Amino acid sequence: MSKYTVDTVEDGCRHLNDLLSVMSEIQFGLGPTETDKRLDSFLWLAIDISDGIQTKIEEEGEENLNRIRGERT
Repeated sequence: MSKYTVDTVEDGCRHLNDLLSVMSEIQFGLGPTETDKRLDSFLWLAIDISDGIQTKIEEEGEENLNRIRGERT
């Protein structure tokens, strides 16, 4: 299984927002006793995207710290 990677935090957030919108449309379009098995898969995708966003934020933070440290020396 491949890991979802995020090029920019903004792109990752936009993708996650789009996925959550689709999930909401599916869920709220169902009757009270209906289920859609695709939602389970979509939830796993949402987790992967959010993990990718977190990783990108951490990478950018580390890069910024290294840049700041380099400017001080």
